[in-house]
Amino acid sequence: MATISFYESGKSQKGRPVAEKSLDWCVERLGMRTNGRIADLETKLTIGEKDSIQAPFGGFRFAVVRVDENDLQGKNDWKTGLYLLEKNAMQVVAILDGHSLKLRKDLVELMGVEPTASRVRF
Repeated sequence: MATISFYESGKSQKGRPVAEKSLDWCVERLGMRTNGRIADLETKLTIGEKDSIQAPFGGFRFAVVRVDENDLQGKNDWKTGLYLLEKNAMQVVAILDGHSLKLRKDLVELMGVEPTASRVRF
């Protein structure tokens, strides 16, 4: 299963991924594309520069999907690596269903806030 993580601007990923979904699910629901690959699996990824703007979800803006060999069976156009989604973390939370108890617990632990529909804007 591909893993979905959120990144703060200018910081490497902390904590565990917020969800695991199939590659097909990520393509269909999150709009993941082959040209979104930004790094190989060994890279300690940092996106953007650190800033002082306090965004919803504690500054977690970027959604990244990790794809490994197990996810690629029959998917010749894809490579292992880290893929940046065009959707931001709040949009991905809305798609993942912020009402799921496990997802809610993981997001609260990771980001220190409770995801609610009123915080999600498109």
